[in-house]
Amino acid sequence: MTREGFYRTLSACPSLSTLHLRGFVELASQTPVFPVHLPHLRELIVNGRVLANGLRLFDIISAPNVEILVLENVKAHALAWIHRYIACAYPHAFQSLHTLRYIRCDFGGVDMDVHFLRATPAVSDLVLSVDRHMRLIRLLTNSDKQAAVCGCPPMWPNLRTITLHTQGYSGNVVGTGVPLNEPSPTMALIQEFVACRNILGKPISVLRFKGHNASPFNNEFLWGLTQMKQYVATEVVQSPMPAMLADGGYVADWGASVDAYSAQLRQFLAQMSLIRQQISPVLPPNFNIQHLRRRLGVPT
Repeated sequence: MTREGFYRTLSACPSLSTLHLRGFVELASQTPVFPVHLPHLRELIVNGRVLANGLRLFDIISAPNVEILVLENVKAHALAWIHRYIACAYPHAFQSLHTLRYIRCDFGGVDMDVHFLRATPAVSDLVLSVDRHMRLIRLLTNSDKQAAVCGCPPMWPNLRTITLHTQGYSGNVVGTGVPLNEPSPTMALIQEFVACRNILGKPISVLRFKGHNASPFNNEFLWGLTQMKQYVATEVVQSPMPAMLADGGYVADWGASVDAYSAQLRQFLAQMSLIRQQISPVLPPNFNIQHLRRRLGVPT
């Protein structure tokens, strides 16, 4: 669909309450247009494919009363623009946003702006994919520390439920020199955030883990939290794929399942490539993985 066709379609539906955008929008023209006002829009799901050509979605639509925002596979540049737009829209929009879900989004290498937290004060339900940096959790943790020093309420005071998609977590990477009985930096950050919320009197009600490695992730998390003498209720989802699809607003049919499993496979292969790069300097020059597999009796 072209940008003009997309604009005409939205203009014909001013009473939309739910909008799921997962297709590809061709950016043939960047002529400024007056945004389509969608005052009744409550649920907005945006896949990164929609923004792949540089489309600025909120230049086309105005949805001040969105309550559920789902961002899926959004790249760093587009995600940063969305965050800036939301921050600049304060206090005229996004004040009712209570559910915010990031599904396999790339937060990039730049720390987030605290003004984004101020602009979305009603967030109570957060979904994140675990990655190495956890930019949003880091921002929340730093904000909570400042709130504790100043004796004021934290940003996102209504935040009660957090769901973490754990398939991107690899724990302590080989070669870092971190002892096995120490939490990884990612895990330590999540534990610190939970502790800060407890100290501020705004504890997280439920911390939910979803993914093929959700159970060991939960065990590692609780081990470190116990060392800190802190507590939070956790849940491990036993059937991760349908539950993870539901977080993205999908109906769990075969097509959505194939797409989700493919994304997990790509992520797994990327992790394996990173591990190989890290261990390659310590391997002998004549090392052959196939020889090792045969020595161990692993089928090739």
